[in-house]
Amino acid sequence: MSIATQNRMTVKNRELETFTCDDLDWALEQAEQKAIRDSEVYSFEKNTTSKRLSQLTSNQRGISFEHDVAKRITDATGFRTEVTKRAASCDVIVYADRRQIRVEVKSSLVGDNKFLFSNIHCYKAHFFVFIRVDPVHGPIYDVATSLEVSKWVNNSRQISCNFVGRFYKGKMKTKTFTSWLKKL
Repeated sequence: MSIATQNRMTVKNRELETFTCDDLDWALEQAEQKAIRDSEVYSFEKNTTSKRLSQLTSNQRGISFEHDVAKRITDATGFRTEVTKRAASCDVIVYADRRQIRVEVKSSLVGDNKFLFSNIHCYKAHFFVFIRVDPVHGPIYDVATSLEVSKWVNNSRQISCNFVGRFYKGKMKTKTFTSWLKKL
């Protein structure tokens, strides 16, 4: 029996659901125009680092920041750090004396006039480092405990931040990365 006879799907009353090659060409054109408009937020004239970061995929950007955060922690505290593998429960483990501190690193580009951090699982880490890739100032690091984050993360495991660094309508308080490192 062929696949065509096995798969007898009814297409009655689905006239508005057809998607032709012309529709595909139009949709791709619209997506390209949106990508061009979005990419205008970041430019080499405003900030070279931000522009280069905006050209990376989210995975590439995330891995870069994970290694950066681990290096900054080691440089500032002398503690040994480990950037974990992809399927691990957190991104960075800090070996501070006899403690293991789990750190989750989240980064975001500007979209719809805000930074949106996704895929947040509060139980995976002790601390979250949120990195906003600001089009003018470059990466800006904020730190919050998992308890603080758990209060403000929404049902879709996301949290947003506006341009001036107010998370979730200004209610979630974060520390600067520098002040957090001094207390670590």
